[in-house]
Amino acid sequence: MKSIKFLAYILASLLISACSDDEDPAIHNTNGFEGKKINTIQRVTAISQENEVFVYDGNLLSERNSERRSYSTCPDSTTSNLSIKYNYSENQLKFMTRKKNILSCQLESIFEETQEVIIENDKVKVIQEENIIAEFRYDKEGRLVFADNGEFEILYEYDASGNIITEIWSNEKSPDLEKRSDFKYDDKTNPFQVIPPVLTSEVVQSINKNNIVEETISLADGTILKENYQYEYDDDYPIKVTLVKSSQLLPNDTTEIKIEYLE
Repeated sequence: MKSIKFLAYILASLLISACSDDEDPAIHNTNGFEGKKINTIQRVTAISQENEVFVYDGNLLSERNSERRSYSTCPDSTTSNLSIKYNYSENQLKFMTRKKNILSCQLESIFEETQEVIIENDKVKVIQEENIIAEFRYDKEGRLVFADNGEFEILYEYDASGNIITEIWSNEKSPDLEKRSDFKYDDKTNPFQVIPPVLTSEVVQSINKNNIVEETISLADGTILKENYQYEYDDDYPIKVTLVKSSQLLPNDTTEIKIEYLE
């Protein structure tokens, strides 16, 4: 993975020099989405079921609430409830609060955290307890091209349609954790653009204009993982998704997803 680290260094350097003195870019997807709005999502696997509800204030996503039940770890099911609230000022995201409650094996754990989102020219910083926990950098077209979550530096490359086609995760201290993802897309509208891309785990899901149909993940040890998505559509938007994850060593893992929209 040495070539990946070298590429990350070169591209990051070019990015910093290109964006430092130019006019402010139109930061993508931090102030609303004008497309069809997700109402509920249901995700079902062989061992779990999750239901998620989206709440809006106009075009802005204001809240996400999910409940996930897993049946593999305890005699009784494990329940996980996650609430994410987004707070805005002048239609720009300013704060994100996450609260999670987990009941597993009759033991309960709760955590809550609030993160401030600061937009500075070509950068978006996510701050928690006065510490920068993530930083995102954009080019002049408003495309996210570099992120740093404190553990990984992440590079993004795009196709002509504005979709991320390559995502490279680099870690100088733990190169064995590095990975690269390559993506293919359909030509339909991605409804997850409504989610502000301020979590590195959600960037690829929320920032693309179209929907992923294939992801190929190359790990540092040479392992190749595949994720394939099959869709049913209504009015240019996905309503059902079958996600199949496969690897060289493990059996396939399938998730069935149903998406309902606001009228």
